[in-house]
Amino acid sequence: MARNFSIESLENAQPAPVDYETEGFDGPQPGNVAPFPKDPLFRAPIADAGAAPEPRVNRQYMSIINAAMDVLSARLICLIAVIGAVIMFGYAVYDPIPWRTYTVVAYACVVLFPTIYLHLRKG
Repeated sequence: MARNFSIESLENAQPAPVDYETEGFDGPQPGNVAPFPKDPLFRAPIADAGAAPEPRVNRQYMSIINAAMDVLSARLICLIAVIGAVIMFGYAVYDPIPWRTYTVVAYACVVLFPTIYLHLRKG
């Protein structure tokens, strides 16, 4: 059996009354509702909410972060080159074949030594 619903039937529909005693409803009785709590969540909106407050930035803190990033950026590239060289040299010593040895020497000459030179020159 198919039921046809319409907007008119929904507008005139009334919910069935709830029998609080038999259905085990555990909430407050109708008409016995507590008011909203005095919580900051429900306070009135601020009248002048157009502009955000200026952020407080400690200039000394920002200069320390910039100095740390300069040091890390200069040393991090050198550290990556050294770690790569250690891995390559370890693999070349573990299984020495001529092409692997040539590759490690080329890496040291083209990447590792210039990076270390620039790091020592920069200070």
